Amino acid sequence: MIHNFTDLEPKVKRTLLIDVFRSVFNGIIETSSAFFILLLGKIFQSGFIEKSIATSGVSFGLILTPFVIFFASRLKVNPSKSIGWMLVLSSLFAASSSLFNSGILVAVSLALALAIWASCIPFQTEIYSSNYSEDMRGKLFSIAQFFKFLSVIYFGHLLGELLGSDSYNYKYLPMIYAICFLVLGLTAFLYPCAGSRFENKEVKFLSGFNALKTDKYFRLIIISWMLLGLGTLMLFPLRVEYLSNPRFGFSMNESNISLLVLIIPNFMRLIFTFFWGYLFDKINFFRMRMIINLLFVFSALTFFLVSSFNFLVLASILFGISVSGGDVAWNLWTTKFAPPGKNSIYMSVHTFFTGIRGIISPLVAFKMSETYGHISALSLALIFILVSTAVIYKERNVRTFL
Repeated sequence: MIHNFTDLEPKVKRTLLIDVFRSVFNGIIETSSAFFILLLGKIFQSGFIEKSIATSGVSFGLILTPFVIFFASRLKVNPSKSIGWMLVLSSLFAASSSLFNSGILVAVSLALALAIWASCIPFQTEIYSSNYSEDMRGKLFSIAQFFKFLSVIYFGHLLGELLGSDSYNYKYLPMIYAICFLVLGLTAFLYPCAGSRFENKEVKFLSGFNALKTDKYFRLIIISWMLLGLGTLMLFPLRVEYLSNPRFGFSMNESNISLLVLIIPNFMRLIFTFFWGYLFDKINFFRMRMIINLLFVFSALTFFLVSSFNFLVLASILFGISVSGGDVAWNLWTTKFAPPGKNSIYMSVHTFFTGIRGIISPLVAFKMSETYGHISALSLALIFILVSTAVIYKERNVRTFL
């Protein structure tokens, strides 16, 4: 159990308070992908190329993480300052997108803002690894996640209503997200980062990839994540397209799309985040990952194969539960596997491959859906998820990783 807040070390308390405050603004940013797709489709009549660019911004940023880690170590910049300056730059790109009348320019500007935001993740994980003890890391992380999901639910509903009432309101979207990036950047400077490994030890260029050769579990789980991510990241953009595009028979308004894609899933993430944080601290990681994978499969089958609003609600519930577990596992798993002092390096390899699959998956998903139908795209996504589960099945009883 978590101690009373007053009993926590000053470094832990400060990190937690900053993280909870920032989680509200991170929650608003998390709504961006769904609303950027709607912005490009409804205002600029953009096709799958522009939509893919906008939704691939986070993935492009993840690809850059090994390079960002390397340059941060060369410059001796600690994680909190790295996050701060990068997010100020994100804010400038998001604000600049409001100046353009071209769908492609808007998509590129928003993608760059999200790319820089995403490339901060290894620095954030380094802060968790340094400031939170191993036996409390999952629980403390879940507290901030709880408030982030509250933010996604509230602002997802608020923005859905705002955009649904008047399409003119779409012009405010870039500035809303620009303000969020700016607040996140300024508050990141407040994180305690004394004795950062970035300041004390220079990271060799792409050194994390060498661990794939020598670390069995690291290599195995990177392969499993790659397959799983190809499947789940194909499903994410398809959900919005499936509900909004008339060719699939729904053509829902913004409020209903927001309900099914943002509000219900994030309400379930809110409810289950402490459960998954507890589970992460207590059970074998591979077993936890397999449970989450199967929940993704059941969610996708229910969402795309049954043409009923009630089943769409059920699918959104299952999706939210699985994403809640995926959030905890994705953000913290390297803290179980990485040797001391190498957490951010391992995380940069993980985020790099996440970015690769994130670039590929939306393009494949949209193209397959347009050419062969959503059932074909769904089938390929589910194959990836099931193979990912099979890859780690033999390790489900392993207790020690380091």
